[in-house]
Amino acid sequence: MTGLLLDGTEVRTDPFLHATVARVFADELAKALTRELLSLRQWNLHRGRFFEQYESDLLRHRPTRGLLGPDLIDRLREWAADLLTVDLTDRVQVVAHRLVAGQGIGLHNDAPDADDETHRLVVHLGTGYQDDHGGHLVLFSEPSIEAVDRVLRPLPNTGMIFAASDDSFHAVTPVREGARYSVVFSFWQRRDDHPHVGAEQIAHSGGTLAQHLEGVHDLLRCWGAPEPVCVAGHLHSVYGTEHFTIEAEGDPARRDRVRAAVGAEAERLVWLFSVCSRASLPQAALGADLYDHRDGSVVPATGDERRALLLIDLADTVEQLPRVPIDEDGLHAERARYEPVAHLLPAQAVAALDTAVGQAIAARRPAP
Repeated sequence: MTGLLLDGTEVRTDPFLHATVARVFADELAKALTRELLSLRQWNLHRGRFFEQYESDLLRHRPTRGLLGPDLIDRLREWAADLLTVDLTDRVQVVAHRLVAGQGIGLHNDAPDADDETHRLVVHLGTGYQDDHGGHLVLFSEPSIEAVDRVLRPLPNTGMIFAASDDSFHAVTPVREGARYSVVFSFWQRRDDHPHVGAEQIAHSGGTLAQHLEGVHDLLRCWGAPEPVCVAGHLHSVYGTEHFTIEAEGDPARRDRVRAAVGAEAERLVWLFSVCSRASLPQAALGADLYDHRDGSVVPATGDERRALLLIDLADTVEQLPRVPIDEDGLHAERARYEPVAHLLPAQAVAALDTAVGQAIAARRPAP
């Protein structure tokens, strides 16, 4: 029993491919998730060019992670793939959104670029909704506020799933009263030309390379890193690294293919990460030279690039720290490596490192 109902599904192709769901979760699960969202304190304010909202990664929050277990997420992904006739990867991201009075989301299309998700399911939650509270989900037939095609009320436990594309124009009207809660499930369509093809079969840090790369990407996004940095984190070992050697080298032809797939900025960070000496990163972020781990030569990189590489390095460390065989002294040494540059890192990233080290130390100590 997964707690999913997925009742009252209606698929439409206009103004773009989407489907509405009258009841997404079983009543008890919907109520439990709503209680968790109402009591949740771990919200990060996210401002963009056309929106402002609070966000929280629900798969990193223990109570909601327990409610949204692997079986439920797998079934939801399979349902989405069947409904929209698309081949989806195993990767799923689950983020809660909270909009308070005065906040809304402007007209946009979420057209996927580089490593962006390709399909989204938005599930509305909350209590006591009334139409005059605002927060309506509006679909448009073209990029004009005059071209309203459909208005969806954010009623509790209703959902809307859609394929992100150049035509998927939508917006959320400003919230006038109370708070608007939703849970967004993000899915990724399988791409045969993606640089990660085969990563599901490569063993890495107690799991697969694909799982590790997705975890690094999600940490960077949670820490508020720019999108090219998040994409580079997801691809950081596509050319191999100092400590992870694979056959895929950064030859010019391959670099051209990766650059075309993810953009020049992200690809350059991936290449820099593949050749840099990890030990030189903290001092390089402070202004010292960045060194090539292959021959000790200096690697030219801007200050922004060095700091981005440091953040990717930290995400790479934090993601796998609970699973790698490092003793307690080694764990303390990992933490100490970042102390001189803690002021250059997001507070959430430093806190995540402390938490990961603390949990790893506790797991390695014998039970009393």
